[in-house]
Amino acid sequence: MADPARPAGLSSAEVTLLRTRNGPREPSPVARFLGVLCGPPALMLVLSGLFDLLGWRQTGSGLLTLAAAMLLAGWSAGVAAHALTAPVRSATAMRDGRAQPVAVGELVCGDVLVLAPGDILSADLSIVDDQGLVLDGGPVAGAVVLAGSGLGRVRALPVGPTLVDPVPAPLRLLAVAAALTAVLLTALLSLRAPGEWPHWLVLGAVLLAAVCVIRPATVTALARTAAARRMAAAGAVVRDPLAVDALARLSVLCLDEGRTGLPKLSAVIPAPGHELAGLWLAVLRVVGAEEEGTVEHAVLRTAVGAVQQRLPPVGRFRYRRQAAYGRAAAHRLGPATVVTVLGDPESLLPHCAPDERFALAVAELTAGAHRVLVLAQSTVDIGGDRPPPGLEVVGLLGFTDATRPAWPLAELRRSGVRVVPVREAGTAVGLVAAHRAAGEVVAVASDRLTFARALLTADLGIAADSRAATLLVPGPGALLAAIRHSRRAARNRHAALTYLAAAGLALLLTVLGATLLLPAPPLYPVHLVWLALAAGVLPVTALAVDHPPGDPLSLPPQRFRLLPALPDAVLLAALSLLCATIGDPAEARTRLLLSLLAGQLALALVRRSERLPLESGWTSARRTPLLLAGSLAVSLVLTAVPVLRTAVGLTWIGLDGLALVVLAGLLALTLRRPCASARPGCPAWPAGWTPPRRPSRAGRRRRR
Repeated sequence: MADPARPAGLSSAEVTLLRTRNGPREPSPVARFLGVLCGPPALMLVLSGLFDLLGWRQTGSGLLTLAAAMLLAGWSAGVAAHALTAPVRSATAMRDGRAQPVAVGELVCGDVLVLAPGDILSADLSIVDDQGLVLDGGPVAGAVVLAGSGLGRVRALPVGPTLVDPVPAPLRLLAVAAALTAVLLTALLSLRAPGEWPHWLVLGAVLLAAVCVIRPATVTALARTAAARRMAAAGAVVRDPLAVDALARLSVLCLDEGRTGLPKLSAVIPAPGHELAGLWLAVLRVVGAEEEGTVEHAVLRTAVGAVQQRLPPVGRFRYRRQAAYGRAAAHRLGPATVVTVLGDPESLLPHCAPDERFALAVAELTAGAHRVLVLAQSTVDIGGDRPPPGLEVVGLLGFTDATRPAWPLAELRRSGVRVVPVREAGTAVGLVAAHRAAGEVVAVASDRLTFARALLTADLGIAADSRAATLLVPGPGALLAAIRHSRRAARNRHAALTYLAAAGLALLLTVLGATLLLPAPPLYPVHLVWLALAAGVLPVTALAVDHPPGDPLSLPPQRFRLLPALPDAVLLAALSLLCATIGDPAEARTRLLLSLLAGQLALALVRRSERLPLESGWTSARRTPLLLAGSLAVSLVLTAVPVLRTAVGLTWIGLDGLALVVLAGLLALTLRRPCASARPGCPAWPAGWTPPRRPSRAGRRRRR
């Protein structure tokens, strides 16, 4: 019964009035750009560019700084605009007297929602119309409609989750170190030239902005988006950005091993003298339109629905009952009565006219693992448990069970995932709660509607087609591909953040050391901005979306730490200071800038492959090496063009200086070998599992 107060739901005017309390809408690209531009790092670059236009000694540096600030803000806003986001869920609401789909974010208190089996409640409801409604809990947000239908009035809207990626503690420590270095740099230069303290203050602000302008959330969004696109190419669809991270750290998979689904109709054989339309007409008479009977009846009801409009009338219905020999239905066709029976061959064939062809067909279908049902008709109506006399076979129907896909347990074990089979939804919910309390990442894989609550409560819900799932996979092969791509994304994010920390520390150490060793200011603000673009944005983007060689299935994600980046930073700073102190002091600034840039780009190549890049296979994906080499080439050309090098305050260092810069980059490329992610120091494997070990030399010899 509809609600008498508001049978038609809310009107458009009422919705507009109530929507004024809603939060802000999705920001536009211009709003994203302005939000990033008004952030502390980009704002410092803008202010320093304006100050350079008014008072800095190098012509053109202010314009270049402003242009760099715009590029950095546009890059961050573009990444945020194209980042992977959760899909917009919708619900069916009564608006202006009719049911229409409405986005969950557009719902208001007082909306009347139409509930159907399989729906997930988007808000806390008050049930106003109950037509056999069955929920797996109370009428609260997140409950699943298991059966029946009805109407519910929204009484409270849940607070939507906000995707906020926290800044890692090591990068917060790096920001503090950058602030202290900026203060120390300003103080040291002010002691040398007190009259130019505003210039040194701007230089310190730009140094802090160059280190902190790339946000970790942007790197994470890049890695997630690239992984989601590669998963989609493999057949796996990601519905939630956090599902990529959860899949990379997956340790327990609760696999539904209950009912595999409805059986499939595998054979439809009409009897001689009967057409296929007559067989479907007999099926329609015996199964009816009501939701009752066995699962085979449900399959037949679905199959006959496709041809029901082309069938003649079934006649006037008399009765339909279940007997010991099968399901019988009687219909009145004029003066005659037609009794249709559907049952097992063992129960019906002995009462039908003998036919060896049907007996042979039943034997062949049974030998092929088919379940066979016989469809027969008679014009004699008789009650009791005996079949009516004079039965004539109309046809045979064959069924096969839905095949359960074979899960690659060996591959899942190699990836560190423990598979736990479950059969009941309540058991799955309990297992999810227990494993999550132990600190493990749990996923539930099931397509049954009763498992919707378990899919929602788990860290990752996996299904072929379910509204509660956050990852849609057509089969086990797609799941393995998704695990590979997610772990590759986690590896890329770790490499990008580690490079970002090492490059930032190297910049701080280099600027501080050059201030103490060189008489002139080490670098100008435009130089720091160029380093942020050429050695910051480009390498980080390349590392975050890269496809490095190797199989990441057995490499669990690493915890990001600042200490492993310290040796790289010290090495780059030492090489840059060495190049700056060798040769003509007038060329020290140019040598310092180019050698630091070459070392940082070389470090990006090392971090990309987690090994020496000159080993076999390091050029399997050429886009990243070519991009980094192109950045260095553009920087070298910058010093060769007189107009450009004069605008940014650089000098020509000659061929010997360029050779020294390239040598510094090669030294940074070959001297430092990072620790592989499969070595000690990685997160522990799940309990009961051990990482795969390489066989010994004697074992490999025996295998050959």
